Order: sequence, then structure tokens, then C-alpha cells
Amino acid sequence: MKKLSIAYTPDSDDVFNYYAWEKGHISTGPSDYEPSFHRNHIIDLNRDALEERFDVVAVSSVFYPQVADKYWVLCVGNSVGRDFGPALVSKNYKTPGELAGKRVAVGGHPTTGSGLALMFCPGIELVELPFDAIVDA
Repeated sequence: MKKLSIAYTPDSDDVFNYYAWEKGHISTGPSDYEPSFHRNHIIDLNRDALEERFDVVAVSSVFYPQVADKYWVLCVGNSVGRDFGPALVSKNYKTPGELAGKRVAVGGHPTTGSGLALMFCPGIELVELPFDAIVDA
């Protein structure tokens, strides 16, 4: 039996895609593959993709061009769409232009969120924080 390594983030959208399969709640039918599942932060998965550590791996949209020669994009599992994906929130500023020269917390770099923040808010300083610490920053 061939091994198939699958790595994804612990974010709810990724877990939704793999949980039932990983926990044996659904069957994929007869297969020549034995899957192994791994969860990690998107920054670590981006690095893992560079090293080709997994057969299937979640990566940031803005990072994908760096591994496009090694991986294909699947038709399922993306986390960016209209009204869904990275969001920029502020308690004190109302427009992207007001953020120039300010520190902006992101879950990591390069990630889709950090790439979009730099694109729409030129002149910001990115500060990496764990996702669950950003709201209180």
C-alpha cells in the first residue's frame, strides 16, 4: 500500500474538508493508498511545501507561485472568496490610507492576509502574531 501524506491547518475550513475522512467516518472505498494526516500553522506548511514534505499540503495563495512547479491546486479546499477570507479590522482607523506607517498584525508572512494587506495598505509595517492573539493586539 502506498502512503499518502496530507497536511492542513487546524482552521475550521481545513478541518471540515478532512475530519470525516481522517477519523474514519466516511469510506473512500477500496484504495491503494494509506493516508496520514498532519495539522500545522500555515507558515510552517508553506515551508514544508518548499521541502516537499507532504504529498498534499495547504499553502497560502500568495505563496503558491513558489511551489507551483511541485504542487497542483486542488479544485476543493480554498479559503478565499467573496465575503470570505482574510479581513483587515481596526478599532481606530477607517480607511486603508490611514494605516500608512502603522503596525499591522498578521498571522504570518508570507500569507494571503499579509500579501493583501501590503497590496491594499502600502507603507504599513507587518508584525507577526499567532492568529488567536491578533484581536487583542
